Amino acid sequence: MSKKVSDLNLLDVSQLKIEIEKVNSKENVSDNTYKKFCQDYLQKDFSKVKSEELKKIHEDGIELLNTYYITKPKGSINKSIFQIQFITIKISSIIENRRNQELIRQNKELMKRNQETSNKVLKTIEKAEKLEEKVEEEKEELKHVKNDIKSITTTIISIVLAISIIPTAITGIEKISPNYILPFFWSIITFGIIVIAFVYTIYQDKLKKMTWVMIVTAIVLCIFFWSISFTITIEKENSDYANEQQINNTY
Repeated sequence: MSKKVSDLNLLDVSQLKIEIEKVNSKENVSDNTYKKFCQDYLQKDFSKVKSEELKKIHEDGIELLNTYYITKPKGSINKSIFQIQFITIKISSIIENRRNQELIRQNKELMKRNQETSNKVLKTIEKAEKLEEKVEEEKEELKHVKNDIKSITTTIISIVLAISIIPTAITGIEKISPNYILPFFWSIITFGIIVIAFVYTIYQDKLKKMTWVMIVTAIVLCIFFWSISFTITIEKENSDYANEQQINNTY
């Protein structure tokens, strides 16, 4: 046998010796002690006893049983032991039932809370869905309103342009030189495009690329036409001046 196994056996024997000494250290338990325990608890209604007191009675009964089995004389039988066993089993059953009932109560309470939480979550989800639908409806309504405002504003601008700018343009065309008719007409078009783009920016965060292309193109063509008109006018004036000088020199 190895030293380790020997040490374990010694340890077990020592522990058993300690338990025996613990029992022997007490005064010998008389039969009256067992009978007294049975008289107190055999007919007692444990269903009305608190759990802590039940545990204490159960521990006392177990201790009596352990003491009896360790210290009893050989061949002796104490009738009270069977009654004590019955009492401890009965108490164990009641304690276990109470524990199970408590677990059932806790499970029911937990299920109730879970159900309440689930109902709250479902209600919250329903409210969120309704709110989302309402927001979508309001967004669509707002979109329609914005489109209506755009249409109304564009119509007003078109009317203003038609009433004020177009007659002014016609009057200007009648009075300006023919060389400036095209750039003057294109300037009016460019002005109208810029006004419409300005109104568009009121309802949009930024202009579209095509709008910028149209504005830049209109401005470039306007500058181009005015440059050509000025060039033609200057050349014509120089030509007229040269012809006038030639005529003066001839005379």
